[in-house]
Amino acid sequence: MRLGHEKKQAMQESLRINFQPILLTSVTTAIGFMSLNFSDAPPFRDLGNIVALGVMLAFVLSVTLLPALMTILPVRVKARDELDNTTMKGLAAFVIKRRKELCLLAIVYWQWC
Repeated sequence: MRLGHEKKQAMQESLRINFQPILLTSVTTAIGFMSLNFSDAPPFRDLGNIVALGVMLAFVLSVTLLPALMTILPVRVKARDELDNTTMKGLAAFVIKRRKELCLLAIVYWQWC
């Protein structure tokens, strides 16, 4: 919507771009919690099953109900040509300029911890 698209078109594009990452995140999280079924303690098995079910339910709701609500509810967005990411550009410039010092600092920190 910041690029000037209509609400419905922007939501379709957002779902097209983000569907696979959301699906992979939800499925791998559910599989991880389902691994609690190998636990000897029954409460952990139940916890794993309930959380895995909740994760998958959250996935279904986030790709169905949330986009539907976002298209119905009023949303105000200021149109811009591109996103403002001056902070990240400044951080990138800092890291590139001082990469050797930061690498040495990371090695020293990693060896100390």
